Amino acid sequence: MIIKTIKERKKVLSASGLTGELLLTSDDLEFVRLTIEPGKEILPHKMHIKVIFYVISGTGLLQFDGKEQEVEKGSIVECEPDKERGWKNIGDDNLELFVIKRMV
Repeated sequence: MIIKTIKERKKVLSASGLTGELLLTSDDLEFVRLTIEPGKEILPHKMHIKVIFYVISGTGLLQFDGKEQEVEKGSIVECEPDKERGWKNIGDDNLELFVIKRMV
């Protein structure tokens, strides 16, 4: 069994209005909690791994492979490797994302 407390979380992103905390790395998976403040964004970028996003709270605009889609609380987004993706918080509250990265 593995238990990680808040004090043990490692910051993997800390920029103006953006916070990312590594929750756990296990086998070939990485779990991250990502917070995007209202009006802030993560610019579109590519990763060579599969990424799954679960929207914990808020409303965001997902930019994926040249298209845009509004995504709200409770949504799950699966992004294939080598596709450009970015997020913008278009709501009044923080956009909270639970991110699962498959590292292989």
